[in-house]
Amino acid sequence: MAAVYELIDLESGNLVGAYGNEDEAYAIVRAPYRAHGRAAVAALALLRVDDDGEQRLLSESDTLVLRALGEGAELDQPRDRRTVA
Repeated sequence: MAAVYELIDLESGNLVGAYGNEDEAYAIVRAPYRAHGRAAVAALALLRVDDDGEQRLLSESDTLVLRALGEGAELDQPRDRRTVA
């Protein structure tokens, strides 16, 4: 059996999902990031769980987003909610 890649919400400790490879997990990160920005994925981490149950942290927070977006990607800047219209 192959390794499983798990997305975890670090704030709640909940499993977001388990995927057959890293690319599937990264695809799950991209959509909310593009729709809602950094805050939507800031608490996520990607773990690799081997057949023997050993877990290894692959990336989290901004590093996770950068890997999901691919080479040369840059993170958006947080929006200043105090801006007066």
